[in-house]
Amino acid sequence: MPVAIRAQSAPVTDRLSAAVIHLSKWTAFLSGVALLVAVALIPPASDLDTIQRQRDRILAMEQTDLARIANYQALIHAIDERDPDTIRLLMASELQLVPRGRTALVVPGQPADSRLFERLEPMPTPMPAEAAAPVSTLARLAGDRRGRLILLAIGGLALLWGLMPPLAEPD
Repeated sequence: MPVAIRAQSAPVTDRLSAAVIHLSKWTAFLSGVALLVAVALIPPASDLDTIQRQRDRILAMEQTDLARIANYQALIHAIDERDPDTIRLLMASELQLVPRGRTALVVPGQPADSRLFERLEPMPTPMPAEAAAPVSTLARLAGDRRGRLILLAIGGLALLWGLMPPLAEPD
């Protein structure tokens, strides 16, 4: 007499194995949710870091430009007020003229020559350093188009596994 083999899983009767299965489903569900949230949040966080670094560089350049504008405004004000020191400086540095009876301490054109416009130009504001943060495997995969699809598939499967009911209810 042939024996028919049934494809039926054994019922879960042991309370410990039922708890382990229940815990594994919750773990899979929560890890799937965490993976999907990470895939959704990591690329925008990376973009935000890039934009913040660009903003910091622009702010540093703006500080240099504001200092330059202030220097030029001070020069214009000194010229308008006919400040004798400024007029002498303009004559000596730009026209290479020295008042009669005086000699230039520095010969114009020499490396030690203190020119007017070099004084007007401020020292450049130091740019913020580029932070080379270590990139995790998850961040690298979430930033890549193909890797993002793989992570979405893994997260979806983990969610599906966590939502599936057990094969047999424990007694």
